[in-house]
Amino acid sequence: MDIIRKFSFKNAWYEHPDGSSSKYNTDVYNSESESNNDKPEKWERRYTVFYLGNDLEYDKDIFDDPSEVFLKYKDYVLSSRSEIFYAKGKFHVGIRINGTEGLYYPNHFTTIAHKDQVDTENPGILLKDPPPKVPEYWSKEYKLLYKERGGNINEAFEYVDYIRVTRKPEEYPEWLTKMLNESSKAKPRKK
Repeated sequence: MDIIRKFSFKNAWYEHPDGSSSKYNTDVYNSESESNNDKPEKWERRYTVFYLGNDLEYDKDIFDDPSEVFLKYKDYVLSSRSEIFYAKGKFHVGIRINGTEGLYYPNHFTTIAHKDQVDTENPGILLKDPPPKVPEYWSKEYKLLYKERGGNINEAFEYVDYIRVTRKPEEYPEWLTKMLNESSKAKPRKK
């Protein structure tokens, strides 16, 4: 092994047999995030992660319950790099997902996309009585809507259209029925 004479960030890179180097072994992994799958302490902002389910033991006093807001096998995006912190006498790694407030145990997630086509869990309609406006961030209704939609509640989200499209007319909330039955106030153009 050669002695490292000066610091270079490339010293930690993978060296290919042809002499070239890269951040990870491109023959084995499709992306840097896949190469760091077993190292959640290196997960970065905007990594795509896939929820695997809530079958593992985790400290419920430290981490939030992922089954409350995530769908199995659905992809989500990290809102920040992983967090390393000290609690209850040992170090932990936690992750945060876009659109959520929670801190989650990273072993419930993977950065490796499924090779085979996998059906994402379908929760059906969870928000039984939707309010007239998008629920307040991180309220119980917001969490139900987030899980029902599989995430993706942002500024461009058309809430009323989503409620109208995902429910049958007999399932519409009273406010939506009233809105749809109102007569138009538009005036015809004069020629």
